[in-house]
Amino acid sequence: MDWRAIGLGVLFAAMWSSAFTSARMIVTDAPPFLALSLRFLLSGALALAVGAA
Repeated sequence: MDWRAIGLGVLFAAMWSSAFTSARMIVTDAPPFLALSLRFLLSGALALAVGAA
């Protein structure tokens, strides 16, 4: 049993399921361009971190 794969699967499921709620909260409080910029900045940083690992 690969605990790292299980942990990454659980982390992915948690991030995927929280996307709708966080997007709904951001859209009401921030302008669209700012929300989109923050979303791409965070996803780019996460992609770089995963790529470096």
